[in-house]
Amino acid sequence: MMQIYLSGLSHAVGDRYPIADLAPLLPDGALRRLTDGGIRHYRRSDLPPAHFAFRSLSMTLGSTRCQASDLDLVFYCSAELGEEQDGIDGFMKSLNDLGATHVPVIGLGLARCVNLTTAIDLASMLIKARRHQRVAVVTTDGVSFGRTRLVQADASVFSDGAASCLVSAEPADFELLGIGSWSDRRLRLQTAVSEPSMQQTAQGIGRAFCTAATAAGVRAEDIEQMFSLNLTAPLTRFLAKHCGLDKSKLFNRTTAEMGHVFSADILINMQAYLADVGNDHAGPLLALASGDSVWSAMVVRRSQAVR
Repeated sequence: MMQIYLSGLSHAVGDRYPIADLAPLLPDGALRRLTDGGIRHYRRSDLPPAHFAFRSLSMTLGSTRCQASDLDLVFYCSAELGEEQDGIDGFMKSLNDLGATHVPVIGLGLARCVNLTTAIDLASMLIKARRHQRVAVVTTDGVSFGRTRLVQADASVFSDGAASCLVSAEPADFELLGIGSWSDRRLRLQTAVSEPSMQQTAQGIGRAFCTAATAAGVRAEDIEQMFSLNLTAPLTRFLAKHCGLDKSKLFNRTTAEMGHVFSADILINMQAYLADVGNDHAGPLLALASGDSVWSAMVVRRSQAVR
């Protein structure tokens, strides 16, 4: 069976600011809940998301020694695809300048904070079907002027930035073992967190994890570490619990300094993991992304080829 790998994990984010700067804009008690939950800073920039997308993708190409013209496809992920056309046009022009005039760029946006893992799943299927060999995935988002940075239920603070990676069958940093997803669009109709919505969320997380774990041939007890979105500690513990994992397995080193960079959090944390542990660990790792009505689990491990 063809194996799929992720390489060239990179990110580019805005400048760091303390979340205390947002205090006048936050509801009563929100700042305390955020800081108690481990959020200290967020990333902000006046530059458009497409700027960070190209910066990150350039680093991915540089670290993998892959020419832009050698790509078969680029997945451009953003929750604001329809509102940033000028920036996306600039991203396309920059790709053209690198000689990638023939490389299709496909936009993904409706999965929001699950955009990244959705794109990796699609890239994996295209490569396994031998339609493509090298697919770049870049996810980028920012908070438009006048919009709140507070994530629903005081779960985190939105940050501006991007992350990217190369998906291929060439042995590299991480081997992809399995992906699973689940959606319950009834949650999109709910405007507040409730006991029923938390139960639906728990079921969705569990279904996504079970699908990914089955595809990977692993059980919860096999997972060495879990990467999640950069949310407050009670929420990440909730996510881990419903995957059958102890909170001690959570890898959340970037949460305090980065804030929630939308779906880029997963790659940012995986990149930090590489820097922290290098080749010391070989067991399965879980990346879990969660949106308002969709969840995705991705099981990977450090590639044997680079250990």
